[in-house]
Amino acid sequence: MRAPFLILGAAALVALPAPAHAASSCTFTALQPPSGSRQASVTHASRTGVYAGTAYTDGGSSSAARWENGVARALGSFEVFDVNADGTVVGQIESATPILNRRTGKWQPLPRPDGTTAAATAVNDAGEVFGALDDGRLIRWPAAQPGTYELIDSPLPGAGTAVDVTADGTLLARGGKSGAALRAPDGTWTVLDRPAPDQEITAVAVAGDRVVGHDWGGTGIEWDRSGAIVRTWPGFTPADVNAAGQVLGRQDALDRTAIFKDDTLETALPASDDDWRYFPVALDNDGTALVRAISSRFPAESMLARC
Repeated sequence: MRAPFLILGAAALVALPAPAHAASSCTFTALQPPSGSRQASVTHASRTGVYAGTAYTDGGSSSAARWENGVARALGSFEVFDVNADGTVVGQIESATPILNRRTGKWQPLPRPDGTTAAATAVNDAGEVFGALDDGRLIRWPAAQPGTYELIDSPLPGAGTAVDVTADGTLLARGGKSGAALRAPDGTWTVLDRPAPDQEITAVAVAGDRVVGHDWGGTGIEWDRSGAIVRTWPGFTPADVNAAGQVLGRQDALDRTAIFKDDTLETALPASDDDWRYFPVALDNDGTALVRAISSRFPAESMLARC
């Protein structure tokens, strides 16, 4: 059974004693929804302690939200796709207009070619924003030239997706047929190797010199910036990688979330019990894991796990 918890303040972090099975070394802290909301799903992280997601009210309405210093703030009705260290959130509003929302809480539309719709899906700490058009082309909104955009040709077949972007502006992109590639700031592309020529892969994150993802058989993969496969993790599906090279993911056979560094298992969150199962979302640079806690008896929660 879940133990009582201490509310630190409206829309603040809530310290939850770990369930009995988690008595090892993990501390769980719930990210509470903004005032006026009953529940939140935190889906994106800056890797520096800023988070973004969606808050829900009892009436069924939803709002984008951002968490900074443990305090949640509702931002308005749009879909969130990423957040950076200074609290800039990018996403898409109902009219399929890509938007940028700064710390002030005010959102602004980003330009796009006439006759297209778009979504802004990745932003780095310098404010470089990437996304995709409805015709599958990738698009970049340069931080140094506000109000402008650049269309990007990708070497990957099918519709493109801007997955992640590093501090230096290197873009991780996926194609419509499960390929992945890195675009350097100078515009050159490097396609990521596949374990076998026809094997499908999904790349999910890039940080520093490391790219992580998995094949469709559930084997985790790490690539370097040359596109070469550095290592694999059978039975481990990565969700994120941080600047320290730690990789957060899920070990389905063991029904647990874990953190690897190179070939070493550094941290294993408690395995599932009758109350809670923990699913990986994102990993901060200090090793704090953002997880989604799912229960058959209690409402789902977004939590920070420190182990």
